[in-house]
Amino acid sequence: MIKALLKLTDFANPDMLERLTNKFIAVRDSLLQDIENSRQEEEDQLANHETFMTVSQETLDECRERVVENKEKHHENEQNIAAM
Repeated sequence: MIKALLKLTDFANPDMLERLTNKFIAVRDSLLQDIENSRQEEEDQLANHETFMTVSQETLDECRERVVENKEKHHENEQNIAAM
């Protein structure tokens, strides 16, 4: 593609070359911005995932604590019933 553009310079007028160059610059800038946006979105998604995993682990830990407490209370209730 670059070779074709270089050959085109032999036959093209300066205004056309300038417009073509400006279009290529605009496309390049757009692609670079898209890459940066994608990187930022990926960072945001990773941060959201880390937050989700942290909250999930905290919730799981709380549930495990409640299970232990409930088992203890259940055992205590069984003993109280047996003592009646």
